[in-house]
Amino acid sequence: MTFSEVLEKRYSVRKFSDRPVEKEKLQRILEAGRLAPTGVNWQPQRLLVLEGEGMEKFAKCTFFIFGAQLGIMVCYDENVSWTSDWGRSTGCIDASMVLANMMYAAEEQGLGTIIIGGYNEDRMRELFKIPDYLIPIGVLLTGYPAEDSRPHPTLHQRKPLEDTVFYGDYSGVVPGEDHRGQHRVKFPD
Repeated sequence: MTFSEVLEKRYSVRKFSDRPVEKEKLQRILEAGRLAPTGVNWQPQRLLVLEGEGMEKFAKCTFFIFGAQLGIMVCYDENVSWTSDWGRSTGCIDASMVLANMMYAAEEQGLGTIIIGGYNEDRMRELFKIPDYLIPIGVLLTGYPAEDSRPHPTLHQRKPLEDTVFYGDYSGVVPGEDHRGQHRVKFPD
C-alpha cells in the first residue's frame, strides 16, 4: 500500500472487533512512533501502552472506547521538549507527529485507529500516575475494525485548498464559523 493509499483509506474507527492486535504489529507501530521527527531530535514523547486493565482504567476517563482492546497514550515531557527563547514548546507538535506516524503505521498493517482527545485529564493523571511534567495529548485506540465498522459519512467532505491555504501572508483570511464550545461532553469524574 502506498502512502497516498494509506491517507485515502484511513478513517476513524468507532467500532472495533475483539480480535487482539499481534505483538509484532504493536512493535511496528511503536517503532514508527520512535522514528517520528521531533524538535532538535530530543524525543520528548512518552508512550503508555494500554491493554486489559489499562483499557479498563482508561474507560473510567472517557466515553470513547468503541470496543478497542489496545490504546497508546501519548504524552510529552515538558522538561525535554525544545522550547524557543520566546517560550513556545514543540512538545505538542512532537507528540502529534509521533501519534500520526503510529496511526499511519497501524493502517498500513490492516488495523484501524481513532485518536481520542476527549477525556477527564485529572482522573487519567490519578489512575495512571502521570507526573506533572508529562503532558497528555491523546490516546491512539487501535485494533481490527468490526465487520460492520464504517467511516463517518462526512469523511470525504474536505474544504477546497483555497479555503485553507494562503500564499505570502494571511491578508485574505476570513474568520471561520466559531465552533468553540460546541460538541461538549461531560467526562467521568
